[in-house]
Amino acid sequence: MPRDYTKYNVEGLGENLNKRQLVFTVVKDWVEKNNPSFEDLQKAFPDEVQGSKGVVAKEAEIKDPKRYNVKEPLKIKNID
Repeated sequence: MPRDYTKYNVEGLGENLNKRQLVFTVVKDWVEKNNPSFEDLQKAFPDEVQGSKGVVAKEAEIKDPKRYNVKEPLKIKNID
C-alpha cells in the first residue's frame, strides 16, 4: 500500500499537518479545553476510531512507542 502524504489544515490549530500530527493536535486541543480524566478521554476518542492500536493509551501500557507520541505526553487529571 502506498504511503499517504496528504497534509491537513485545521483553522486555529495548525497547517500542513500529516495524519499523526493532525490527530495529536486535535486530541491535545480537546484535552486543554476539557481537562478530562483518562476515562473521559477514551470516551471522546475510542479505540475503534483508529483500529487495532487505538488513539490514546496510558504511557505504562504502550508496547510500541513509535505508534504514539511518547516524546510529548498529554497531561490529564488523575482520578484514582
